[in-house]
Amino acid sequence: MNKTVLTVADAHDIRWHEIDSDAVVLVPCTEPGCQSYGTPHLLTWGDLLQHRASEVTAQDTRVEVIKYAASHEVAEAESYWYAAGFLCDDDIRLTPERLAFFTAHFNSAVALAAELNGESR
Repeated sequence: MNKTVLTVADAHDIRWHEIDSDAVVLVPCTEPGCQSYGTPHLLTWGDLLQHRASEVTAQDTRVEVIKYAASHEVAEAESYWYAAGFLCDDDIRLTPERLAFFTAHFNSAVALAAELNGESR
């Protein structure tokens, strides 16, 4: 099956209601700090453009620094870098080591997000 591939200049140019649901959209990344800087983001129908500056994963643990690009769905004032993460204890016991791993990486993510937002001191 052939997919339609569209390339747009930025997320503001995406109007999902005008695009076939089986199309993919390429958006060049010009966001400093993003791991994809200089290469295109690949979006499937309805996706928001998400930049990622950092990602740390371990078993049932994830910490990342992300930013949703301003678009028709995301206001410019809401487009900023932030830290997000989770630490699950459903299948693996919560130990001091796992908590320390998560806390250290989450604190680093908060500092990186602040720096990318121009808020670091």
